[in-house]
Amino acid sequence: MPFQGQKVKMVERKLQEIVFHDPADYEFMLKEFKEPTKDEVTKNAKGIREHANSLLEEYFTFVAHRGQTLYDWSICRNAFVWKLKTVIEDMINREFEKENDENEPVKPMNNSEYYNRVRDEIMAKAEGFEAAPFTIQRLAELLIEPTRHYNAIGKFLRAVEKTVNVVTCVNPFGDRLAKSTEDSDEEEEPIVHVENSFIVSVDELDEPVAKKRKESDEEVENGKKTPRSNEKTEEPKDESSRESEVI
Repeated sequence: MPFQGQKVKMVERKLQEIVFHDPADYEFMLKEFKEPTKDEVTKNAKGIREHANSLLEEYFTFVAHRGQTLYDWSICRNAFVWKLKTVIEDMINREFEKENDENEPVKPMNNSEYYNRVRDEIMAKAEGFEAAPFTIQRLAELLIEPTRHYNAIGKFLRAVEKTVNVVTCVNPFGDRLAKSTEDSDEEEEPIVHVENSFIVSVDELDEPVAKKRKESDEEVENGKKTPRSNEKTEEPKDESSRESEVI
C-alpha cells in the first residue's frame, strides 16, 4: 500500500532527525532506574503511559533506531521490563474501553482472562533473559509506537510474543552471542500460522511411501508376506484359443 509505505518513510525520517544525548547520560539514568510512581508518568494522545523523564523514552527510541542497547542487559533490563509491562497493560485497557463504548460492536465474549494470561507469559519470558534478545530492536519499536501497526490488542500481543519467544541473544552492540553447550541443541520454533499447516512438501509425501516399501520388502524376506512375483496371475490367452471360443 503506497500510503503505508509513505508513513514508514516518514517515521524513519523522523528517527533520523532525532539528536540523541550522550550515551553516558543513558547509562547513569538506567543504573538509577526505579519503577516510577503515578506522579512520575504521563499519558500520550493514545492513552499509553510514558515516563516523566524524557531521557528514558528517548533511550527506547535510540534502541529502536540503532538496534543496540549500548549497555549490558543487567543495566537496562529493569527499564525495558517496566516499559513492556506498562505498554501491554495500557493496550489491554484501551481494548476494554472499546468494549464499553456504545458505538463499538458488541463482542461475543470478554477476553480479559486470555489477555492477562498472555501478558503474564510474555513478562515471565522477558524477565528470564540473561542478555538482550536478538529481537530487541523490534521490541523497542513496539514499545515506543504500539498503535502504529496494531490497534487490535490480539495482534499486538502476538507481535510482542514473537519478539520474546526466542533463545538467541545479542551483546550491547547488536552482535549475536554464541549459544551455551546446554542450548546448542535447542532450536527456535517459528510461529506457525494456521494456513501453513495445510502446505505439504513433496519430500514429506515421498518419505512415508519409501518407508512403506521398505517395510513391505522386509516382510517378504521374513516370509510373512508372499512376493508379488509369486502371486497367481491370469495368463493371456493365445489367438487359437480365442478362435475356438468364437466357434
